[in-house]
Amino acid sequence: MTEQLPVYILAGGKSSRFGSDKAMIQFRGRPLISHIAQTLRAKATSVTAVADVADKYQALGLRTIPDCVAGAGPIGGVLTAVEDCADQRWLLVASCDLVGVDCNWVDLLMAGRREAAAVVAFKTDRWEPLLALYHTSIHKEVRRRVMSGQGTMWKLIEAVGAVAVEAPVGLRQVNTPGDLERFLEGGGSAACG
Repeated sequence: MTEQLPVYILAGGKSSRFGSDKAMIQFRGRPLISHIAQTLRAKATSVTAVADVADKYQALGLRTIPDCVAGAGPIGGVLTAVEDCADQRWLLVASCDLVGVDCNWVDLLMAGRREAAAVVAFKTDRWEPLLALYHTSIHKEVRRRVMSGQGTMWKLIEAVGAVAVEAPVGLRQVNTPGDLERFLEGGGSAACG
């Protein structure tokens, strides 16, 4: 049986470039956040959304917790996830605007875990921090960075020790309606969901 872990979907952003809540945009007949949750559920002990307010996606059947520090961006979402996951363990953080996700990519990340590393993330010419594994041992460092306004995700990743995994083809975020249209026109697909 494949090892499972807690999954946290970050959905606390303003979606300003998209023009509406990206998590709720219809993608293949359901809200994008539901699509991501369903795709990753095969690898999850639980799926939790991290949003600007509690219970925001409860009507979709998703446990939703509020950002512990409002307006801190993705690093604040990581802090919220790490704090919610109390014991010493790995968790998966994903962005609500990912398309083309294959749940088997989680296995690639899990195979990259090392004792000395606290993050396992895909990397091309840059880190891909929003479909990555984080260990709860980074809690103090993440909190320190959030509280001091140091929100750059790649700097956090490099500071805590990370394993780089070659990024799979098809890993994409949609920031505008045009991004989503181009993905769908290209016949993008996801596995396991």
